[in-house]
Amino acid sequence: MNAQLPITYKKPKIASLATSEDFSHLKEDEVLTLAKSSGIISVSLHKVLKRNLDRRNDVAHPSGNVVNQANAEDSISDLVQNVVLKLI
Repeated sequence: MNAQLPITYKKPKIASLATSEDFSHLKEDEVLTLAKSSGIISVSLHKVLKRNLDRRNDVAHPSGNVVNQANAEDSISDLVQNVVLKLI
């Protein structure tokens, strides 16, 4: 990821990622993009994670969007089936 950091981001917020704390300097979306461009996650896995991050952001920030139980279960199922079970 460190080799890809200046390629993906011309002016990265941090010079390198050495500890888990270093990731706090990047937005979640930036971490996902960097992981994809580094080849750590596939394009399809990036899409699943990005879709669910966007969904989370839509309801976590003041927007008037409401999540019902079915939406929450759909997100959880999507992440378990398409992320967790594929990584173990």
